[in-house]
Amino acid sequence: MVTNSTMTISSLILTTRSILRTLMQTHTPYLTEAWLQFRSDTYDGDWFISDEYGQNLELDINQSIRDRVLDIHRRYPRLATFNFFAMTDIATGLLRNQINSGATFIWDNCRTIGFETKASSTLPLDAPKVVAQLVPALKAKRTRITKTSGVSNSSPVAIAKVAKSVEPTKMGRTSKRRYRYRPEFRHLLQHAWAKAVLFDTTFIILNCGRYERIGIRHRASQTLYLSGLVDPVNTQDPRYRKLHVALNLAIVRDVLERHDLATMVGTKRTAEEADVEESLPTAKRRKTAMPTDEPNHSEITKEIGPRMIALVNLQYGPFCSPTPASFIRIGPSCAPVFQPELIQMQKLKRKYLAHEYFTLVLDEPGGEGSTGIVHPATLEARINLPSGEDQQKRLRHEFGVYSHLAQKQVKGVVTVHGLFCDSDSGVLGLLMDNGGQNLRQREMERTGEELPAQVTLSEAECAAFTAIFKSIHEARVRHQDVRADNLLVNPATGEAFVIDFDRAHVAGALYPNYDIEMQCLQNIFDKKYEPMNYHHY
Repeated sequence: MVTNSTMTISSLILTTRSILRTLMQTHTPYLTEAWLQFRSDTYDGDWFISDEYGQNLELDINQSIRDRVLDIHRRYPRLATFNFFAMTDIATGLLRNQINSGATFIWDNCRTIGFETKASSTLPLDAPKVVAQLVPALKAKRTRITKTSGVSNSSPVAIAKVAKSVEPTKMGRTSKRRYRYRPEFRHLLQHAWAKAVLFDTTFIILNCGRYERIGIRHRASQTLYLSGLVDPVNTQDPRYRKLHVALNLAIVRDVLERHDLATMVGTKRTAEEADVEESLPTAKRRKTAMPTDEPNHSEITKEIGPRMIALVNLQYGPFCSPTPASFIRIGPSCAPVFQPELIQMQKLKRKYLAHEYFTLVLDEPGGEGSTGIVHPATLEARINLPSGEDQQKRLRHEFGVYSHLAQKQVKGVVTVHGLFCDSDSGVLGLLMDNGGQNLRQREMERTGEELPAQVTLSEAECAAFTAIFKSIHEARVRHQDVRADNLLVNPATGEAFVIDFDRAHVAGALYPNYDIEMQCLQNIFDKKYEPMNYHHY
């Protein structure tokens, strides 16, 4: 019983069910993902203990403890990773399989040959006390993780191995498999490991209803330790309920220890970096801060326009692509330099030399549009990656509209460098220039409002957007989604652009009425925005 204000967070471990909850998310008919997190309020994010538990234990939670728990909740939104599989013969057999101690794990990566990336993110911290106590007790089965599939857990380096030629994955590889896919235990482990790295969790629990395995992720050695087979029905010492009470205690202890280490390391590192910065000569500091000269944009456009292959890497947060994905060009460049005639598409080859492909390193997503997720890339370009079949269909339609506008040489439309398809997964990518910041994002930064209903424009910006839409309409295109989110202004140059033509309509023989669309635009200028009247009209 804790009654004084000096209680530490460790005391809350006694009531794990009152401060923790398990959330589930249906992933597929075969797999359901779940995770453990602090109980928190939906509106303000504050965590809480139910009144029943709080009164019985007479908990006195001071502000420092509350702040600490909120910081843990922010750093570690998921405390443990659970994968629940359908109770089928396949799932039961997979969990019962024995894994040889010390076996090298074979990862499934993108199948591009000749280009290998070694760059990665900073290695996160382990909780040495918790791991040292638990791994021997579990009589661990040892599985060595030698590579990562899109999620990094290794030391930071910056080395790229490039052969004389690159061989992309053949188109249609995924759609022309001769046999139906059957789940493999290594695929389940790879998926679970990737999710654990993404949310920086230590414990990975695999359960098929009949059997269970508990995994401990050791970051420093990139090793996954798996327990022996747990039988919830017949386990006696300890019983299954007692085992999971201990598991919850271990999860909380692990998070507490890692949070303390991360807080100390983060403070120390910040101080050291500040000392180094202050010790640098003024001239050197200025030289370091100066941006490098940017290459000519038109030259880049000319170079990448004819190239059929885009090698795409992820490099942000825990994401790191050891092998790039091969995106094959399936739509020509819409850049003005290649208009009015579109550049001719080339036939696909088995191998490509360095001057026949280009690379993109995707940064953290900058937003999510109606047709997919938008990633800024190192070529000052954005790539839009749709996830569903409907989004891919709409992206193909959008590319067709961009092609039409490019042939009509419409000004104020972001340059599109082509439509690409990942030969491994079939995901589409629309590569386009970064037009800048949309008006709603700009208004959020200016006013501090989370979702501003109206936006502010200068007279010059109003005139620019009016001219763009008149040009779009002269090309016989109705945008049909006129709102502040689709109007961009480049903060560096002041140029205005219009994006998101996935709902646009190219007129046929009839000449449509564009008055409604122009009125929608005028209402944005006059701060009379009404969401119901601004799209799908």
